[in-house]
Amino acid sequence: MIRITNTIEYDETRRIIKVRKEKLTMEDTIALAFSRILEKENVRYAIVAGYVALLFGRSRRSDDVDFIIENISLGKFASLCEKLFKAGFKFLHSNEKTLETVRMAYHSLEKGDRIRFTFGEYPIPNVEMKFATTRLDKISIEESMMIHVNEDVLRISPLELQIAYKLYLGSEKDVEDARFLYKLFKNILDGEKLSKWCRLLDVNLKCLES
Repeated sequence: MIRITNTIEYDETRRIIKVRKEKLTMEDTIALAFSRILEKENVRYAIVAGYVALLFGRSRRSDDVDFIIENISLGKFASLCEKLFKAGFKFLHSNEKTLETVRMAYHSLEKGDRIRFTFGEYPIPNVEMKFATTRLDKISIEESMMIHVNEDVLRISPLELQIAYKLYLGSEKDVEDARFLYKLFKNILDGEKLSKWCRLLDVNLKCLES
């Protein structure tokens, strides 16, 4: 077991990061609640984007938690929505929970669009979900890392890909997220994979050291 911080450890054998949190943020709560249902329904997924840095302690807020899920059938999506509704999720732009509303959401996913779910009474933060459509989306799921947060489990995009993609996005916030993850996990990152993703995305690895 490799100790990253007082509250974060890395199990190198099983490739699992363990995070202990005395208090969950709203982003944590919604991410864990959504992941719990995906795990129970055996839907493969990965969390990407800004929440990954927040999960490990980056001090900022986010309006959403981004999920990429495998392409599933309408029937399986309807079953997933039923479980989500029972757990307190609803579509952001509709309070309706009818089959027609579910079908419309599914067709949006099929077209490559994103859909959003709110949790409880609050519109923000919410879940933004999309089907895996690109090569990077699919790799994010296939090579996802398991994270233990207290007694719960969620899965994130590989750190090396996450860092490189944040550099690719290029905003100040995204670059700072990339630097945060790089400095925190520098001792356990696969340098070759990180360099590969930086080359493929045409970003400068040296930006992480500044």
